[in-house]
Amino acid sequence: MPLTDTAIRAAKAGDKPYKLADGGGLYLLVNPTGSRLWRLKYRIEGKEKLLAIGPYPEVSLAKARERRDDAKKAIVDGADPSALKKRAREEAKAAPVNAFRAVAEEHLAKLTREGLADITLAKRRWLLGFAYPHFGDRDIGAVSSADVLEALREIEAKGHHETARRMRSVKALARYETYTAAKDFRTFRREQAIGFKARLAETEGLRTGEPLSASTQATTLMVLKDFFTWLSWQPGFKSKVHMADIDYLSPSNKDAARAKAAKLRAFPSLEQVRATLTAMPGETVIDRRNRALVAFTLLTGIRDRALVSLSLGHVDTSGKTPVVAQDPNSVETKFAKAIVTYFFPVGDDLAAIALAWIEELRKVHLFGPADPLFPRTRMGLGDDGGFAPVGIEREHWSNASPVREIFRKAFERAGLPYFPPHAFRHTLGHLAQTMCRTPEELKAWSQNLGHENIATTLTSYGRIDPYRQGEVMGRMGREADAETGDVLAQIGALLARQGQPAFR
Repeated sequence: MPLTDTAIRAAKAGDKPYKLADGGGLYLLVNPTGSRLWRLKYRIEGKEKLLAIGPYPEVSLAKARERRDDAKKAIVDGADPSALKKRAREEAKAAPVNAFRAVAEEHLAKLTREGLADITLAKRRWLLGFAYPHFGDRDIGAVSSADVLEALREIEAKGHHETARRMRSVKALARYETYTAAKDFRTFRREQAIGFKARLAETEGLRTGEPLSASTQATTLMVLKDFFTWLSWQPGFKSKVHMADIDYLSPSNKDAARAKAAKLRAFPSLEQVRATLTAMPGETVIDRRNRALVAFTLLTGIRDRALVSLSLGHVDTSGKTPVVAQDPNSVETKFAKAIVTYFFPVGDDLAAIALAWIEELRKVHLFGPADPLFPRTRMGLGDDGGFAPVGIEREHWSNASPVREIFRKAFERAGLPYFPPHAFRHTLGHLAQTMCRTPEELKAWSQNLGHENIATTLTSYGRIDPYRQGEVMGRMGREADAETGDVLAQIGALLARQGQPAFR
């Protein structure tokens, strides 16, 4: 008579082990210790053998029967279930050698030995930390673009949009896997590279419906080439993936130059920010919070993920210049860096908005140091009986999406194009070009943005737009500004001392 879960649960341990048969050679072994173990008795080539299937209840009655049936199918095909289990166990032990995590850590160790900068290594480890929970223990050859895209969606859901953009280079890999129908990377040959380049030239963008630009094609090819070059040095791939084939992924020199060309980024001017703040209402507590949020973002240049995690205690307004201590233990700073940020000198009117909000939180709402600087909206019943914003509550936002929505509505209300919070960092980077008069001032400005050297500020956020470039060139043509020349010379010398290239 077949077993039931009720009969199994009712089975009591005795002085000696005993069996509860289910049928087809499957039985449950009940031990004096109370453990209950599934076993399958079978014969192959005239010999009786025993297969351990697993403990109950971890392996349910239904699962045990399923494994019994699988074993009997293997026997019909001439295979020994015990031998198959042993082989699977050996393969599982060998798998971690080529697991994504193991290969990635081996690669990072190699970069460490080669002297790669600590901050660069930290960035790479930080990015890999998002991938490990999804496919860290999977064989690297089995990781698909779908796996990577799943990780990206989680990153974006948490508000790490910039991180997701950095990892979007895997979109190139997704295009390639679509073309090859997800073939094993070990099968890569020059014919695939040539065919993929041809297919890429015919591909249309999902958003535009137009053929992919030469820049997008070149970027895709360069990302793939870097990936396969790295892969060719990994265990299990060295003898399969060859540089002679990888070279066929190279874009033309012209297309490669287009892909690497720096692109101008849109950012709001001080006047546009002021116009936006003027257009924002200030009647309700939510209105005042939103105005303070926009003003505070320009005053500090703090990234949106850090903004939503700030508490009132992180801001010190007792000194002449207010300061924000971004402690990575409680503030979500980029790469978990500790950053001290003083208010940028962008206007007393902006500072007044932010300081008035901090004062309101402390004296009117009785917020303490652990309470959020920008509390999330409290929902309640509106006049029409539906849910509506009714105030604030002592909770942080879980991600930065509400912040971006506040910015979007604010600029829309002012009749201006939308600028995301991160664009304010570009505003500050460009203001440095006109407001910093000495290398020391430029260094302080750079540190205020959380940069370790001024080169990062100048190259990431300080690219001169064409209009400003024309102003500078015109001024140079009209008058010789010796003082400005001395300052630039000092800045160039400071860059040289830090091992950075001088102005070109």
